Amino acid sequence: MKIKLLFLAGLIVFVVVVSGCTSNTNNSIPECEKNKDYNQCVFDIAKEKQNPLLCDKINSTYIKNICYEAVSKIKNDSSVCENINDKYEKDNCYLSYSIIKKDSSVCEKILSQISKDICYNQNAIGNYNLSLCNKIVDSDKKNTCISIVNELLERNRIGPSFCDAIENQDNKNICYYGLAEAKKDISICENIQDKSYKNSCIQNIKQA
Repeated sequence: MKIKLLFLAGLIVFVVVVSGCTSNTNNSIPECEKNKDYNQCVFDIAKEKQNPLLCDKINSTYIKNICYEAVSKIKNDSSVCENINDKYEKDNCYLSYSIIKKDSSVCEKILSQISKDICYNQNAIGNYNLSLCNKIVDSDKKNTCISIVNELLERNRIGPSFCDAIENQDNKNICYYGLAEAKKDISICENIQDKSYKNSCIQNIKQA
């Protein structure tokens, strides 16, 4: 009986020790444990390895959120922002990603209407795209956006070749749409690959 009790006691100690070691491994990064600035060390490794899971091991929520934002841009993956719990910080992550990557599709993920308007405004001006101005809810900001984009289009005499250089097909289609709308030129709509979007472009200009 004593032998069984000793065996069970030893087994319990073993399990506790092993689980403690496992927990330590899962919650920290060994190469950063002795670093004076542990969070910065983890942050740098997360960026280097392009691994958002490592951001979760950062103790500071503020730095953790910055980590997710940085990794999202390095990986070209806006879904990394979904790891951020705070709605305001998550919106900022999407907004920053969208502006840096010039990806207007990410604006739809933003919950705050003010931030969403800013997102469309920045992308419209950055891509000389009037159709994005029209997605802005605030009427004053929308009109300002349209005026700025029209001025840029006139000043730079931008044509379809500008849109040709865009790699992402969805963004390229949006660019053609905005350019066709700005110049009121149906022929530019023909460059759009998506049929329904192309028809929308044509009909919109015909009704203008």
